[in-house]
Amino acid sequence: YGYPAANPGYLPGIQWWMANRHGWEVDPDWILTAAGLVNGTALAVDAFTQPGDRVILMTPVYHAFARVIRANGREVAEFPLRQDAAGLYQMDWENWAGQLTGREKMLILCSPHNPGGRVWTAEELRQVAEFCKAHDLILVEGAGSPAEVNLRAGDIANMGFARAADVPVILAGDFNAMPWSQTVASIAEALIA
Repeated sequence: YGYPAANPGYLPGIQWWMANRHGWEVDPDWILTAAGLVNGTALAVDAFTQPGDRVILMTPVYHAFARVIRANGREVAEFPLRQDAAGLYQMDWENWAGQLTGREKMLILCSPHNPGGRVWTAEELRQVAEFCKAHDLILVEGAGSPAEVNLRAGDIANMGFARAADVPVILAGDFNAMPWSQTVASIAEALIA
């Protein structure tokens, strides 16, 4: 939740929204308070990666993601998007597979894409989940603005792609909620124990 002085009364609202809008039953213990997209992303990078790990960004992308990765002592792994003949950004799976070193632990997806404005298709989101599964990556899905989130928040998690592929997903966004999947909650419990 993105407001520092949050009242726990917001939890049922988030639960209702996620259940009714996305079919995702969220336990209130999975919801953490964070001061927005950047802080929520920084918390995820810090909690689920180690210094020296590589975190994948599909570039160009919102500049603050690289800043929080570096500030946490992690390495930014830039995986460039390619532009098609119409100038539309596309994911470049063939080239990206060759860039992997084995030190990548997380992929941050900007959805909808900033600065490209791309709304990823269901097939592209499925490919992101499959890529994360194949390479044992935690997926952080950073959402753009509240208006965009109403349409696309939790695209991967809520469309079931990540759950079907058993990929840990963290949602961080300006929609003022950071719900965690059961898989990520289990990882958190293991890290704390």
